[in-house]
Amino acid sequence: MSLLIHLGFFATIKIDPNYGDQEGYVLTPSSKLLIKSEMANLSPFVQAMVDPVLVNPWQFLGDWFRSNEETAFETAHGVAM
Repeated sequence: MSLLIHLGFFATIKIDPNYGDQEGYVLTPSSKLLIKSEMANLSPFVQAMVDPVLVNPWQFLGDWFRSNEETAFETAHGVAM
């Protein structure tokens, strides 16, 4: 969470000054883009980018370079796109 705060993806605020130095997390404009709501957001794009069908070929690039298959997708999934 510290990294996401440092990158500006989230921010911290003081929760209640009466209870000491407790902090909470709040959304920034960048992180609001990932919330499913009525406004335009990036959540479908992010969900698609972390889909195993699209991510797994990256883990097989080394095998793909040493194989006769045409694409890394084919190496990862055993079938062509």
